[in-house]
Amino acid sequence: MFWKEYKGWPLEGARTVQEKCVNCSNTGDHFVYVVPHGPQLGLIFLKKPLVGRRKYYLTCSVCGYLAKELTGAQAEAMRKTA
Repeated sequence: MFWKEYKGWPLEGARTVQEKCVNCSNTGDHFVYVVPHGPQLGLIFLKKPLVGRRKYYLTCSVCGYLAKELTGAQAEAMRKTA
């Protein structure tokens, strides 16, 4: 087992939301972005950790700004209605 810092990834199967970005002021689709935090458990050749804590954000598709933090239930609700 090796320690590896995982980067975030877009949540698969989640719908997008039309919003105005507070960073770049563009109106566009915001998607759900998953960011791992804390200890993570996974294999070195995997791009995503298998087990660990995650935070969810609405992210601007134009500038990549993490605009709004979501709860896990909100992120899953966006996935189910896709």
